[in-house]
Order: sequence, then structure tokens, then C-alpha cells
Amino acid sequence: MQVNTNQKSIAEITNRYLESITLKTFIEDLGIQTSRQSVWQWKSGESKPSLETLKKVITNPTAASWAREWARECMMAIMVEYGFDPKDKVI
Repeated sequence: MQVNTNQKSIAEITNRYLESITLKTFIEDLGIQTSRQSVWQWKSGESKPSLETLKKVITNPTAASWAREWARECMMAIMVEYGFDPKDKVI
């Protein structure tokens, strides 16, 4: 398996989105129930959002468009981490 060194971590992705908004706004704009502690752990790299959490954000019509993009990026990062090629079609 070839490792993609350009792939961003969940922490890097989350921190990039948090550069321009507050933690409170980030949580509210996800459109789902989550805690400050969970987002802080994603931001620090201590943990990752579950695929189910990311799916909820992506499919939630009340989530901000940037939040859905964040969730897509995080989902892709997790998939690459587990060996999926981003060019492959996932069913």
C-alpha cells in the first residue's frame, strides 16, 4: 500500500476550518448534536469523528455548506487512512 503524504489529518482539516470561526459557531453550523469536548479532541488530534457523525453532517440540510465540505474532507481522510484510494468509486 502506498501512503499519500499529501493527505491531511482530521486535526489539520478541522484547524483549517476553525481559523476563521469560533468553536461555538463550528459546533452550531454542523447541524448535529455534538460537544465542545468532541470538537476540541478532533482539533487536537486526540480523536476523530465517527463515519456516522460525518454522514449526518453531510446529509443534514441544516448544516452549513462549509460544514458539509469539512465532513467530506474528513471522511476522505479516514478512508485514505484505511487504505481506500480516493479515485476508486465507493458504493
